[in-house]
Amino acid sequence: MEVCQKLVSFGPNGAPNYRTIPLPLLRDQYPHVAPFRMVFSNNANTDFALWFITYSDLQSIVNTTPHTKVEIRVTCRHALTGLGNVWTKEYTRTDIKSGTFKSGNTFEIV
Repeated sequence: MEVCQKLVSFGPNGAPNYRTIPLPLLRDQYPHVAPFRMVFSNNANTDFALWFITYSDLQSIVNTTPHTKVEIRVTCRHALTGLGNVWTKEYTRTDIKSGTFKSGNTFEIV
C-alpha cells in the first residue's frame, strides 16, 4: 500500500505534470487481504476492509494549492502465482471527511 502527495506543475502548453511525494505509513504491508463479498445486512462484518494510518496531515496537504491531490495505491499479489493487480484512487480537498464511517462498501459517515 502506498500513499502519495501529487503536486501539479503546468507545462508551457498548459498541460498538467504531477510530481509524487511518498507519504509515510505506519504499516504498508499486509500478508493477507480477505476477499470482497457483497454485504446485504446492516450488522455484517467487513473483513475485506483495510485500515491504514499516516502521520501526515492530509487536510493541510490538499489545501495547499487547488490542484494538489492525495493518491492511494494498493497492489495485491497472489501468493502462489505472483499475479497481481493495482488499484488507485485520488482524493482532492472536497473528498476529505472527518467522522465515523458506516460499515460496508460505502464512504458514508454515520
